[in-house]
Amino acid sequence: MKKLGYVFSGLIILLLLSSLLSTAPHKFLLVTSGSMTPIIKQGSVIMVFKKASYQKGDIITFIENGQKVTHRIVNGQKNFFITKGDANPSYDLKKIAQD
Repeated sequence: MKKLGYVFSGLIILLLLSSLLSTAPHKFLLVTSGSMTPIIKQGSVIMVFKKASYQKGDIITFIENGQKVTHRIVNGQKNFFITKGDANPSYDLKKIAQD
């Protein structure tokens, strides 16, 4: 139980530091769902950063209905991506703009 407390404290410190370093080119986020299991487990801390371009198979983080979502690009068109959580049975309904 004590070990879990240390892990949780470490995660909180990482998240606080990430918010303080808001001008940094990357951000740390806490994963709150199991939609990307087994690649990214619920409770994991991920680092997100912007890339020049994205392609099928990349894992991206985007905002949907005010929430950050991290899913994999499963298909792409000229101006948008279709995404899906690895553990989800179907594609996400909303198309994600490439920008």
